[in-house]
Amino acid sequence: MKTAGIIVAMNEELVYIRSMMEIIDSKNMLDTDFYTGKLGNTNVVLVRSGVGKVNAASCTQSLIDLHNVDYVINVGSAGAIDKNLNVGDVVIASDLVQHDFDASAFGDALGIIPRMEESYFKSDMRLLDIAKRFANENILPVNFYFGRIASGDKFVSDDLQKELIYENFNAYCTEMEGAAVAQVCYLNNIPVIVIRTITDKADKNAIGYYKKFMSQATKNTCGIIKYILNEY
Repeated sequence: MKTAGIIVAMNEELVYIRSMMEIIDSKNMLDTDFYTGKLGNTNVVLVRSGVGKVNAASCTQSLIDLHNVDYVINVGSAGAIDKNLNVGDVVIASDLVQHDFDASAFGDALGIIPRMEESYFKSDMRLLDIAKRFANENILPVNFYFGRIASGDKFVSDDLQKELIYENFNAYCTEMEGAAVAQVCYLNNIPVIVIRTITDKADKNAIGYYKKFMSQATKNTCGIIKYILNEY
């Protein structure tokens, strides 16, 4: 039986998903708690990475090295960049890029990582197909979007930066971990899918909206998680 790794950034997200699991074991490594058990009939390792790309990358590598997961699901919240998105909508990444990676002094475009074959890290096609089936079945009363997610070590809450991210990357939304998770999975040849629920519009009201809607965002993504685990 395959084992899924589930990565969240915040404790509030972890607690809700953990409540649905049958926990068999838990271990603390690198100041991070890894919960091993079952969610439905699937073997699962759930972990909270902490906020930001370095925390996300370190956590993902530990999950792969120490728990031998077969694929990774990264879920959480995001701020809308595309003007068509509203709070509560779900964005599932076709690919992910680091919007704050800047080697332009060497002639590279923003987001391009020198000496790497890839800088836009793709979600696994099989996992994407399952997520699209979920979206088409209208299980959740929300809008689904499939496209680019831009990650960076900043909580975006101003219109100028929001517009720059859209102009440079044509991203649907922005958050702080997904591209790092996807890059580590790419380097390890591990299938990954990154799912975000929109909690705010990455503007001056972002912090208030984020705090208000994060709990609902977690509940929405739990339904997608269970569907993917059952179908993969």
